[in-house]
Formats: sequence, structure tokens, C-alpha cells
Amino acid sequence: MGKVIYLKRASARNFKGLENISFDFTDRETTLVGANGTGKSSFFAMFIWCLFGKDQFGRTDHQIKTLINGKTDRYKDCEVELVLSINGEETRLKRINSENWVRPKGKPEDEFKGNETKRYINDVEVKASEYDREVYNICPEEIFRVITNPAYFPNLKQDEQRAILFKMVGDITDESVAKGNKDFEEFLQMLSGKSFEVFKKEVAAQKKRVRDEAESIPTRIDELKRSFPEAMDWDSIQLSIDNKKSELETIEAQLGDASKLSEQDNQRRLELRNQINQLEEANQNIKFAEQRKHNEQLEAIKGEMRKLRLGEGEQNRDYNTKQSRLSYLQGEKTRIKGLLQSLGEEWKLINAETIVFREGEFECPTCKRPLEMEDIEAKEAELTEEFNKKKAEKLKRNVDEGKSRKAEFDTIVEEIDSIGELKKVDTSEWLDKIKAKEEELSNATAKAPEYENRIDYKANLAKIDELKSKLEAPVSGDTTKLREKKAELSKEIELLNADLAKRGIIDNTQNRIKELIELQQKLNQEIADLERKEFLQKSFEFAKNESYEKKINEMFTLVQFNLFRQQVDGQIVPTCEAHVGGVPYSTQNNAMQCGMGLDIINTISKHKGIYAPIFIDNRESITNIPEIKAQIINLVVDSNEKQLKMM
Repeated sequence: MGKVIYLKRASARNFKGLENISFDFTDRETTLVGANGTGKSSFFAMFIWCLFGKDQFGRTDHQIKTLINGKTDRYKDCEVELVLSINGEETRLKRINSENWVRPKGKPEDEFKGNETKRYINDVEVKASEYDREVYNICPEEIFRVITNPAYFPNLKQDEQRAILFKMVGDITDESVAKGNKDFEEFLQMLSGKSFEVFKKEVAAQKKRVRDEAESIPTRIDELKRSFPEAMDWDSIQLSIDNKKSELETIEAQLGDASKLSEQDNQRRLELRNQINQLEEANQNIKFAEQRKHNEQLEAIKGEMRKLRLGEGEQNRDYNTKQSRLSYLQGEKTRIKGLLQSLGEEWKLINAETIVFREGEFECPTCKRPLEMEDIEAKEAELTEEFNKKKAEKLKRNVDEGKSRKAEFDTIVEEIDSIGELKKVDTSEWLDKIKAKEEELSNATAKAPEYENRIDYKANLAKIDELKSKLEAPVSGDTTKLREKKAELSKEIELLNADLAKRGIIDNTQNRIKELIELQQKLNQEIADLERKEFLQKSFEFAKNESYEKKINEMFTLVQFNLFRQQVDGQIVPTCEAHVGGVPYSTQNNAMQCGMGLDIINTISKHKGIYAPIFIDNRESITNIPEIKAQIINLVVDSNEKQLKMM
């Protein structure tokens, strides 16, 4: 059965109103009875104080001495002694708190120098460390508090409850959860030794990066489409060029005939024209390359601006979300606080109600003669009973609603505390960067492509001018009109070639748009793959959480726990809520709450192998309790008992 601890005797002097008491206990069930204020709660407090030097709430700075008119009696020690049976072996523990008064030399009165605590084990005074070690060996404090008070565990913070429950079942391996499930086995391979948290963050970061890039593609495509040159009739332009070149060739032939140039001169002029065409084509390519480079530079700056704007928006999103939630919670807190105050005032009004008999209440309804005395007394008793019953019902409804509202209020306060003080994110650095990029874009847009300043472009122009000078060198005969026509045709051909070059820009832009569409499809597939990883992780986490919850709940007879909650967005958050038949502990009546607490104590005691005295407060309101292996000490309210006594 492990370690069994019984309280055999408890004595106290000058402890929180308990002046000089001593009770002997059986090893099964004992009841202490007294009216409110006779020391039932103080009795449990003295039991805890003797062991750990704290009260039942874990405080070390509480008042333990009896107060008379708000002051303690000087020089009066506070003493508690417990006699415990531990697996049949008796141990006596005593703690004494004394006031240290010293009269300084030359002064008429004593001065208080502080409190002193003495500790005894089996009537032998020991050091604090030795006493604490002895108590720890009997039962560690954190376990002792859980297994001696049915209300202690259900009122711990949720994370503290979870820590105790999870220690009881040990670890559940990822491999055992994944066994037989191909998707889960695939997920464990994805983890590659990483923790769930690291894996989740990495996938979220990858997904954000890919999604941001995918979302920027439509904008980039739109910008490319807006930069399209206007489509033209390319075949018609090419035909015009061919016709004008043919006409130009005819004129040049005429010029050759008219000037009676030698074949050698004709050949020379042809070579000059070829060289000029090659140089002009080279300059045209330089011009297109610089224009393309300029457009790419503008696109790069715009891309950086988009990233900065996304980053700046991301900085404020969390603050705005929490600020909105906090404003709502503060409003709810104020509203519920007002409701609680109203309920308190309502309770006082209900509690103050008294029965008043109306005039003629005790007359015969027919002849109006007063009723017989025994009939009056019977009717008074009947009316009083009915009045008290209705009053009790109204008080109960008021208290039940107050408890519900208080639980709601505590939940809101807890969430407000978890949010904490919000500080607006400083995005000035992001805004400065965005402004700098906007200026950079404005400057870059205003700056035309600098192809005319390129050395090779200038060299080509100079060479063209030189070749044209040679080509235009006067020859014998008047060929002025032919030359004017030739210049006109050459200019027209140059303009048509410039229009025809736009087709290349359109083709390049369309190819780029096609590449972006293919990239978008690839990124969408990557997003789908990452979302599958997220789904597998959430599914695995949920399955593992269910395994823990099932294993823990199998340990209890009456109570079940909800240890995890899945939010609307699929996020799994930890919780810890004890319930019976789906009804939470907080909404159960006092008797069921006690039964749930005892079931929890039974399970934890069995797991730890330690059974200690269980103190059940307000036992008068609880009809039955489950079978308990440990010692039971009932604390019962009886207004007729003006002093605490044992039944």
C-alpha cells in the first residue's frame, strides 16, 4: 500500500483563536463540529503550519497568533504539536513561534526584536534544515497539499495541474503514436530530429517567404503588361522596309550610273553602306540593352519597396490584433464586475427579507372571526416555511450566478494578464527605408537610359559619321535630287526599323510573363506541399495529445480531464479542465466537487504510494463520499456548537 500517514493527535495553543485544544483521532474517519468562527478552518491551517511553516494558501507572512482587539498578547507563544503515525511508527512534530522582547539598557520598556521559531522532533529541538528534511521524508509539500485537501488540485493553475498529471503517465514516444500510420511515419522522417516547435517555425517561415513571392507575381505581371509597346502591323512594316530598300537600291544604282562610277567605286560605296548598317544595328542593340537594364533596375527597386511595405505591415499586425482583443476584454471585465456588484447588492436585499403577516391573515375567510390559536400557529409555521424556502431558492440562484460570473471574470483577467502591457511597434525605421526607396525609384525613373554616353556607342556614331562623309563625297554629275530622295528613304527606313524593333521588346516581355506564370505555378505547389506538412504536424500533435488524455483519464474512476482544445483556426492549445459527464468542476455543486477532489486524491495517492489525512470542509452539505483508503477528518458547521468539538 506504500506509505500511510495518520494523524493521531493534534494540539494547539494561541493559534488563530484556538487557545488550548487537543484532539485524538481514529485512523479512519473523525468529525470536528462547531459554529462558524469556532476554528474549523484554523484547525486545518495549524496542521499545515506545523509541517511547513505556511498557511493553507501557501503564505509564510500570515497572522497565526490570536488577536485581541486587533493586537496580539505579548510574550505569549504560538504552539502546534502533531502526532503522526507513519506505517505504524509514531512521530511527534512541534513548531513554536515566540516573540523576542529585549529591554535595552537605560530604557523603561521592552522592545520587540522579532519572532523566533523553534522546531521539535519527538520532543528534541532540531535545526530548521533537519526539521524540513524530516517533513520532506514523510511527504514532500507539493504532494502533501494535493492529497490532503479535495479542493486544492482543481484550483491550481492549469499548467500546474497538467504538470502533475503528465508526470503520472510518463512520456509517450512519437514512434508509438506514428506506428501503423503511413502519414505519421512520413511526418517523423520530415522532423529529422527537430522539435515540433522548431519544425513549425521553419515551415511557417518557408510558407511566408513562398507566399510573399507568389503574391508579388500578379503585380509584376501587371507592370510588365503596362510597359508593353503598342502592337503594330509587323508584316506591313517589314513590307514597307523592303519596298523602300528596293527603291533606295534603285536610286543608288541611278546615282552610280549618273556619276559613271567605276565598278571599283561602286564596290567601295557598297562596303561603306554595309559598314554603316552594321554600326547602326550595333548602336540600336546598345540602345535596347540599356533600356532593358534601366527597366530591370526600376523593377528591382519596386520589388524591394514591396518587401519593405509587407514587413512594415507585419510589424503592426500583431499589435493591432492584441490591442483590439484587449479593448474588448477590458469592456467585458468592467461589465461583469458591475454584474457581480449588482448580484452582491441583490443578495444583501434578499438575505434581509423577513416575513410579514398581513392584517386579517389569521381570520376565517367566511365569518372573519379569528382562527383558533393552534390553527394560527400551524398557518404561521406553514407560511414561514414557504417564505424561507423561496428565500433560500432566490439566494441559491443569486450565488450560482455569482459563481458563474466570477469564473468568467477570472478567465478574462487571466487572459488580460497573459496579453500584458502592449507597446506600439516602432516602424519608423521601416518607413524611412520605404521613403528612401521611393526617392531612389523617383530618381531612377527620371534618369533616362545612358546609352548615348557609352564609349562604344559614341565610337560607333563617330565611325558612322566618318563613313557617311566618305559615302556622301561628291561625284561628277548633278545628283542632288537623287541624293535628297535617298536621304529621305534612309530616314524612313530608320524609323520603320525602330518600330520593328518594338516587336523584340514585346516578345521578350511575353517570354518573361510566361516565366513568371510558370514560377507562380511552382510556388503554389510549394505552398500546397508546406500546407500538407502543417496539416500532418497538427494531425500528429492532436493524435499524441489524445493519447496522453486517454492514458491520464484511464487512471481515474470518476473524474475525466480535457487536456487539449482545438481552436477554430486548427491551432491546438493546452488546457486542463476536470469534469464529470461533461459538466466542468467549476459548475458542479459542492458535493460533486468534493467527490471529484477525492477521486483525484485517490488516484494521485495510489500513484505516489502515499496516503495522508484528508480534510473535508463543509462536510454537513455532503451526503456521501466515495470509498477512501486514507484517514478522513470532517469539518462540520453546526450553529448550536459554540466551541469546536469532536463527534
